[in-house]
Amino acid sequence: MIQTGTQIRDIQRVKNLKPANGVVELTFQNGGKAVPLADHPDYEIILLEANRSLGHGRPVGFLLESSGRVVELQCAIDTHVHEVKDCDEDPSRLEVWFWGYSPVCYLTRDHPDFERIRATLREALASQSMVWLAPHTWPVEGETEIWTKIMDVRPVNRDAAASQANGTA
Repeated sequence: MIQTGTQIRDIQRVKNLKPANGVVELTFQNGGKAVPLADHPDYEIILLEANRSLGHGRPVGFLLESSGRVVELQCAIDTHVHEVKDCDEDPSRLEVWFWGYSPVCYLTRDHPDFERIRATLREALASQSMVWLAPHTWPVEGETEIWTKIMDVRPVNRDAAASQANGTA
């Protein structure tokens, strides 16, 4: 998990959901833990996506406070990168196109992991390898457009993904 300031972001599989003391504790494949609070406006979506990850072995992208409280949790999409370029309309972001995800996505230059994600996207494009894409749950509503913002991107390791899904890792 990458911690930047007071936030932690990553893409991991959910390995366990455990109700405890009136909350649900999520455990990720790397042993990290998180708690979605019942008063979160997306609480039902968070639990739905966590249960899907647990049941199907697909990872989720998440943003946590350093305390472990879930800020955002969204299913990750495995896809190829089609194009990465500077955004003509807004120099504060990159425009990213994916083959298996239909909306154009944007990586903002103020993203705490901008350099890592841009490098991951460029490497995946050059090698034609897949990535896990975790877009933010809700699009950004600007003055002239509504757009999808990238929360995180990680390389897909097919061998590791298969062994973890089968419980052999």
